[in-house]
Amino acid sequence: MVEGNPLSVLIIEGKRGNHDSFADGLNDKSHIVNRVPSGKAGLSMMDSITPHVVVVDAASLRTSGTRICQSFRKMDNELPIILIVEKNTQLPEIVDANLVLKLPFTVQKLTNRLSAYQPTDDKYIIKVGPIELNTQTQLVTCQDRQKKLTPRLVEILKILKKKMVMLSSESLCLRKCGKRVTLATHAPSTFISVGCEMRLRKTPATPNLSKPSEV
Repeated sequence: MVEGNPLSVLIIEGKRGNHDSFADGLNDKSHIVNRVPSGKAGLSMMDSITPHVVVVDAASLRTSGTRICQSFRKMDNELPIILIVEKNTQLPEIVDANLVLKLPFTVQKLTNRLSAYQPTDDKYIIKVGPIELNTQTQLVTCQDRQKKLTPRLVEILKILKKKMVMLSSESLCLRKCGKRVTLATHAPSTFISVGCEMRLRKTPATPNLSKPSEV
C-alpha cells in the first residue's frame, strides 16, 4: 500500500515488449494508474487528468520514446517524465525526461523511483536555490537530478538550513545598524549547494546537470 496521498501515474505502454506490464504492477502497488497505448492517446488524456508523473515505456512500443517525451515536455514543462528503454537503446545526449531507466529491472525499482514524485506536505520540503530536499522521502533534487541521501546527511542539511535562517536574520539586523556584513553570512547556503551537488555527482568531474538521470 502507498502511504499518504496516492500517486497518479499516466503510463504509455504498448504490447510489443519482452517484459511484464509495469502498469499492472503499479496497480498492485495501489497507485492511481491510467494506461494508454500511444503517446497521442496520452496527450489527449491530459485534457481530463492531471498526473503527478508520466511513464513512457518506449521498450513496449519498440521505439526510443524521445519524440513522445518531447511532446509531453512541450505541453507541460514541469511535468516529471520517466523514460523506459531497452538496455542497448541509443539515445541523444539530451532527452526530455527527468529519469531514464534501462531494462531489465523490476516493478519494485520503478516504484522506488516514483516515490520521488509522491505528493508530500510542504512542511517536509526544504528549498535553497535550485535544490529541493524532501525530508520525508530523503530525496534531494537539483536541476532534474535526484539522489537519496542518508538520514544523517538529511539531518545535517536541516541544521544548516536553520543556521542559514539565523544568520540571515542577523545579517538584516546588522544592515539596519549600518554595520558591514561579511561573506560568511552566505556560507551555510553555499555549503548546502556544494554538499548536494557532490551527492548528486556521478563522477568526480564537474556534473552536467542538464542531462537526465540514467539507471
